[in-house]
Amino acid sequence: MDALWSIAVTAARCYHNNRVSQRRSQKLGHSWPSSSLDALDIEKVILVGNSFGGSLSFSTALKVPDRVEKIITMGAMGPQGQIPYGLDQVWGYKGTEEHMVELIDLFTYDKKFATKELAHVRYEASMEEGFHEAFSSMFPHPRQPFVDNLSFPDETFKKIEHQTLLVHGREDAVVPITNSERLIHLLPNAELHIFGGCGHWTQIEKSEEFATLVKNFIKK
Repeated sequence: MDALWSIAVTAARCYHNNRVSQRRSQKLGHSWPSSSLDALDIEKVILVGNSFGGSLSFSTALKVPDRVEKIITMGAMGPQGQIPYGLDQVWGYKGTEEHMVELIDLFTYDKKFATKELAHVRYEASMEEGFHEAFSSMFPHPRQPFVDNLSFPDETFKKIEHQTLLVHGREDAVVPITNSERLIHLLPNAELHIFGGCGHWTQIEKSEEFATLVKNFIKK
């Protein structure tokens, strides 16, 4: 297999700008993939999207299908439905170290990854000036409208004909496995891999297995 470039694009900088409204941040999130491809002069990509990024990958494939080769998602959002309890907790982050410890525990099934050190590092990062205020303004209560904005009707998924690898942790407490179980029946050219004993962070909790799975899928 030829060497591949891996490019990570994030909307995280929006969290540091408390002047970015919820609606504006949503529009930014759904517009950056194709504009980023143009800016980098990239014709075609394999999309890898985690959680919110899964929905973003589907959105990109629908908007610019000719520029997408394959899709890989981990614990993807996308199907319509009520906001899961775990996701509501994550988006409702209270800005305390105690709550960050609870969220790290929620993300993981194997608790060797839910260390106090990790929670402390992430808490410290969240305390940068303006971060928590901006994050909270992006996900105000009630948070269902934001989920709706990241979701598509079942019939829409049937239009995505790209080869798609759905990866999900069986014990995912943030985005439930039922999302991917639903997607496998809607996407025409999809395959689903479920990791048992794994939470929302499949790429961390099952890093070696995940890397092998992705490499083999890309080589097909």
